[in-house]
Amino acid sequence: MDFDLSTKLLHHETYSTGTLRLDRKNNLVEVKTAELNKGERICRLADGVMVGKWRDKSDVAFITTELLNEVTTYCNKRNEEKSMPTAIFHYNKNMGGVDRQDQMTSYYPFYRRTLRWYKKLGTHIFQLLLLHAHTMYNKYTNAKKLSFYDFRLKVIATLLPLKPPPPKLTKFHFPEKYPLTASTKRGARKRCQNCSRQNIRKDTMYFCRGCVNFPPLCIECFPQFHQ
Repeated sequence: MDFDLSTKLLHHETYSTGTLRLDRKNNLVEVKTAELNKGERICRLADGVMVGKWRDKSDVAFITTELLNEVTTYCNKRNEEKSMPTAIFHYNKNMGGVDRQDQMTSYYPFYRRTLRWYKKLGTHIFQLLLLHAHTMYNKYTNAKKLSFYDFRLKVIATLLPLKPPPPKLTKFHFPEKYPLTASTKRGARKRCQNCSRQNIRKDTMYFCRGCVNFPPLCIECFPQFHQ
């Protein structure tokens, strides 16, 4: 977030709260340069936008157009009472799932420098759909819970079922070219028998000597014809 964006959103009656980078332009200088001790905070209001900074282990800057300059008290995992600015508390509470999502998707990066931007966007959306499906699978099914890695493998196996390899051609079934003719100095071409079955007109210079009547066949049709 930055000051200009928050102001524009507010003018469109859209309220926002988020973290703030202090090196962005138009930030309030008084907040940017303030030196704080641990636990101290400073907040300033301008044009309906509140900009603040709070000192924890390091400086944490925040910006909000919906919350007041207040402090929220809570208990941490060790049952210790802590306090922080209400804006930061609400941000952490609502953005925790997004941070977790970013962490999970970062385990399986797919970005390549040569990938076009729209392909990156499409793949990113697919990644998010996959992650949400994994969450729902573990939550709403009675099956054994799967890690995100195992869930991805299961989806891949479902979308790409293994097909048996095409049968190998025996020594009696190999494509041969029609012999050259004296007049044209090129081999004859005949209509592919397998293509004809599918009402496709395609001529070929190959045939199978191992079959009855030496049927003319395209190279691509040989495995299918001999199955």
